[in-house]
Amino acid sequence: NAGQLFSGKLCAVPLFSTNSGYHSAFDSAGQPAGKMELNLQLLPVPGKSFALRVADDSMQAAQPGQEGFKPGEIVVFSDKPAAQSGDFALVHARSVTTFRRVFFEHQPDGLRIVALNPAYPEQRLGSADVLRIWKAVRRLQEF
Repeated sequence: NAGQLFSGKLCAVPLFSTNSGYHSAFDSAGQPAGKMELNLQLLPVPGKSFALRVADDSMQAAQPGQEGFKPGEIVVFSDKPAAQSGDFALVHARSVTTFRRVFFEHQPDGLRIVALNPAYPEQRLGSADVLRIWKAVRRLQEF
């Protein structure tokens, strides 16, 4: 019985549509400014969170058996804890909003964002260009 496995509270995490790529506009609370599909009922997520479907094949694994994200897969993003180098994150910058693996570097263009699919080039963003970063904290996979 599922009720016996977990008796705590669930939290509502809004899932926003990504029909035409990732949102490039966000409201003052840090939520995507777009159509909400539904509220997912999940175990508590720290910070301000929301969910998006993976918009393209850029985060698919390069090799079978490697970690990756399929188009349409649901990923939950949160502002807490802060993303660390090597984490998967949604990056909102002046020039791009995308889901990538992030690497923080001590250079003028201090953020390197890397797709898992080698068909997508690595990008470098200057610190002043980056508006927000949300760490990927959960994923919902189909079995």
